[in-house]
Amino acid sequence: MIGYRFKQLEFSWPEKIVAGTYLWIWNADKVPPHIGISRGQNYFSLTYKQAEIQKSVLAMVRKAKRAGIPLVLVDLSEMAFTADFTSIFQQFKRAGWQGATCLTPVKQVIDVSPNVNQLSELLMEIEKAGNMKRVFAVHLAGDYAGIPHYTVSEILQRIEQLHEAKRSESTIASR
Repeated sequence: MIGYRFKQLEFSWPEKIVAGTYLWIWNADKVPPHIGISRGQNYFSLTYKQAEIQKSVLAMVRKAKRAGIPLVLVDLSEMAFTADFTSIFQQFKRAGWQGATCLTPVKQVIDVSPNVNQLSELLMEIEKAGNMKRVFAVHLAGDYAGIPHYTVSEILQRIEQLHEAKRSESTIASR
């Protein structure tokens, strides 16, 4: 079941990824996917480990290409951003901390309603505002159409699974 269907996808990489602003949807065919955002040469994301601030966009592209990660890139270059991406992401330690998910800082950067709780809702807001001009899909099948449906509890459950796996690794490593 699809939670959000893209109207048009380009199955290629954006030509000028380091010159624009993009919403990155990692593992776009999985439940739940992970999101980040880039502006120019800087990539930002909130993971279960940490806040990723001003990482190299080219390094993230290499990571996606090397691992063949299913990825959707929504071009937000025509949007006006008033928020400072770095300041917003610096407010967070990691996903799960004080209930934050990868969506939390992205919502603040894009300046959407606090009632947006899922990626599909964020995408609908972007589309409704007329800001979804080009959407790129890489490492996805030609019949890929959109983000799978999932619940907020599935997001929180996945974050907790990742934290639990990290705790288990730490326990094994300390023996």
